[in-house]
Amino acid sequence: MSKEPSFSRWSRRAFGVLLASVCCIPLLGAAPASAAPAVTVSVSVAPLKFIVERIGGPRVRAGVIVPQAEQPDQYIPPMERLQAVGRTKLLITAGTGFEVRWAAKIQDMHPGLRVVRAAAGFPVPPVIEHPVTGELYLPRAYPWLSPDGAVALAVAIRDALTAVDPAGAKQYAARFERFKGETKRLDDKIRRILSRAGNRRFFLCGRPVWRVFADAYGLTPVPADISGDAGATAKRLAALRVFAKGKGISSIFVEPQYPSAAAGDVVDGGTLISANALAYTWDNNLIRLAGMFAAAVR
Repeated sequence: MSKEPSFSRWSRRAFGVLLASVCCIPLLGAAPASAAPAVTVSVSVAPLKFIVERIGGPRVRAGVIVPQAEQPDQYIPPMERLQAVGRTKLLITAGTGFEVRWAAKIQDMHPGLRVVRAAAGFPVPPVIEHPVTGELYLPRAYPWLSPDGAVALAVAIRDALTAVDPAGAKQYAARFERFKGETKRLDDKIRRILSRAGNRRFFLCGRPVWRVFADAYGLTPVPADISGDAGATAKRLAALRVFAKGKGISSIFVEPQYPSAAAGDVVDGGTLISANALAYTWDNNLIRLAGMFAAAVR
């Protein structure tokens, strides 16, 4: 595996290239494919599109509501995108900040739309204590950040597709079994990668989005922003600096959709590592993340 690059600062040009690349995923309202699928699906974020396409195959066409360059908890969709949701058979959600703010409104706009809460069967991480400051906080729950979470989403997606398209039931069941096998092999590969870390477990991150991945593999994320305060408070910042120095941590994981200046203050003069929790290429992204975490944990 090639070594993933890390960046201490984003140049305007580099950041522009990143945004251009992640925006290439078809969004809701894009021109339809020439062959009409049996089921059209709206999903909130790109990783759900990946899983829907793995289970649905050619019988399904999925469109993403929130562009990858946007923050799901802050994104305001244009009216034409909300209207496009109503022209699909399913809206599949997974508990992101966007859905908390918009799912009910979308359902009010389109009473006949079937809404599938795919993460309903996935355990929500409980309120936990910050490992450095002792503050209590509720981590974000992104189920797709672990293979088991992705399988839980896939179960709900398989069942929802079967309900609206019974003629495709055998295909959906077969593709689900194939996907489950792929996630098992992916999990084995991630464990081999993370075995390089030995007993090292701590890593710094900007926001508390990595709990699902960390719990799956015995890691401990140390977030700088736990309350939506756009960065560390002065007291937390001071404590995190002491912690990072004591552990020899010189890097922090940041998401490309969110400001990183405050996170950079935690490792003053250190490295900001871009880690995208919303990447479309779900399997490759988890492998990439595993390699970065294995190199960074202390």
